[in-house]
Amino acid sequence: MKRRNKWLVSVIVLLLIAGGVYGLFALNKSRATDEPVKTTTVKRGTITEVAALSGTVQANKTVEVKSRASGTVIEIATGSGATVKKGDLLVRLDPVDEKRAVALATVSLDSAKNRLAQSEASLKLTQLQLTEAEAKADARRRAAQTGSVTAEEVRAAENDVKLANVNVEMRQAEVAAANTSVTTAGLSLEDANKRLDETTILAPIDGTVLSMSAQVGNIISSPISNVGGGVVLCLLGDISVLHVLGSLDEADYGRVQRNRDVQIKVDAYPDRVFEGKVAAISPQGKSESNVVTFDLDVVVTDKKANMLRPGMSADLQVIVNKVENTLMVPVTAVKAEAGKQFVAKPDGEAVNIKCGPSDGTNVAVLEGVKEGDEIRLNNQRANSTRSFSMFGGGGRR
Repeated sequence: MKRRNKWLVSVIVLLLIAGGVYGLFALNKSRATDEPVKTTTVKRGTITEVAALSGTVQANKTVEVKSRASGTVIEIATGSGATVKKGDLLVRLDPVDEKRAVALATVSLDSAKNRLAQSEASLKLTQLQLTEAEAKADARRRAAQTGSVTAEEVRAAENDVKLANVNVEMRQAEVAAANTSVTTAGLSLEDANKRLDETTILAPIDGTVLSMSAQVGNIISSPISNVGGGVVLCLLGDISVLHVLGSLDEADYGRVQRNRDVQIKVDAYPDRVFEGKVAAISPQGKSESNVVTFDLDVVVTDKKANMLRPGMSADLQVIVNKVENTLMVPVTAVKAEAGKQFVAKPDGEAVNIKCGPSDGTNVAVLEGVKEGDEIRLNNQRANSTRSFSMFGGGGRR
């Protein structure tokens, strides 16, 4: 008897569980059946197809201002963000060592000039002596013809002429050497003055000080013999024209050409869209992590371009296609099967359509519907398993 009661209890529990599951299933089915179909209407509007990429705002020209001179920074004439003209003072170094070098070079040049003057005076003296010796030798040769002078005296006079010629040549060599010393000393003085001038660092271009790394008291040591050497004191940039350099995916390379309009957004102004144009596209791709990109140069043409600053990160949208006053429907309302696209009427009937460009939210419809037609927004056909792709045709697998 107890065994039979237990069996009855078990059957009752199973029946209750089955009934609960069936009730829940029926409730869900009822809710699904009663869920209203969401619809929208075919409208006219503008479809803008874009190629998206990221980039960095850059100045039209940047120059690293370096110091070829060595010394202690004693003056900073400007700071970051300041606007300067070509030739304006940026940084001044302590010139005491260079002034001493100029003074020593000046003394060396004066000394070389004095030696040159002495050498030239000695040359004039030996030239006079040569003239005198030649005159004496001529006189003795004439006297020898009358017998009043011996041949020995004539020979001695001629030897004096030869000796005077040698002295003239020696003095001429001394003058040439003295001239060389003057030239060398002059170049040394010119170099010393140049190094003195280099202690005053001036702006090489009109622009804005993007960064100033030098500080008063810094000791600058610049190897001027090294072509690539020199300590960077500040960075100047010409921001009268700004560029955005981005990396264009190879898939979009064929869709982007020069002079295409570009929309630029930066984090600093989230509600502002800046205008630009494609200035150049690199013909050589770069591969990183098996991803090929091409450098894209965008010039900022917006009237408020001065709101941007070099170094800002930017999101770019290159407008590659724009269709105005076209019929369009939401992308979510379009399904694709067997290479064809269709939308569904409110009663579920499929309507074949021909799609055009898409902006990712809406897609242009070239054929199949007319303005004002009502279509299902959520497209609830059971046999529609693939969604529309914004890049044409059916969805990608």
